[in-house]
Amino acid sequence: MRKAFILVTTAMMALHLSAQLPQFAYNDFEGWTYSGGTLTEDAISMGIYLYVTSQGHALTLTSPTFSCNGIDSIAALVRWKSSDPNVGLTTIIDDATGHPLDSVTCYPVSASSNQKLAFTIAVPNGLTQARLRFVSREADVNNCGAVRAIELTAVTSTVTTAGDVNTDGHIDITDVTMLISHLLGQVVDGIDLAAADVNHDGGISINDVTALIARLLTGR
Repeated sequence: MRKAFILVTTAMMALHLSAQLPQFAYNDFEGWTYSGGTLTEDAISMGIYLYVTSQGHALTLTSPTFSCNGIDSIAALVRWKSSDPNVGLTTIIDDATGHPLDSVTCYPVSASSNQKLAFTIAVPNGLTQARLRFVSREADVNNCGAVRAIELTAVTSTVTTAGDVNTDGHIDITDVTMLISHLLGQVVDGIDLAAADVNHDGGISINDVTALIARLLTGR
């Protein structure tokens, strides 16, 4: 029993973390990669420079793969260091295999050396795992811009029904089974993380299983 409790608790913690979009800052960049070198706190504090090299290689900053179940789009706020308003930042959304699906380019509104770029990129329908790549295609080593921080926020317009974990339109024992499997760390396709928070406490735990079973027994 104790072993099962530890397993569920560990899975619950992993689920809570995986439900968050990856953020990028000098002290929060786990899993991010930079094609121009190794990421360090000192390097990020100065800015991660994005440009196209003289050999035609575009330096990129790439997020770790994340779950995008139930997300319609991703709002991004990027701290951008550049004095050239003609140098834009392109964000590319890839599937889990690295295949590009869509992109958006944002340009500074002024020549300020430190500013914030705000934009939104859509999540294609049916996509469950994704990653974001950031590149500055108009820049070279002389006029390049630099990323200092990235804040990503999930945006959804989908109305979910608490407890309808498999999104089939009704609540039954299959939702309970899916929720338990997910808490035990199993890969479950099609799970609605918002609906899995049955008790609306902001996280997903064994308490949601209890609440879901109670809902099935009472019909409410």
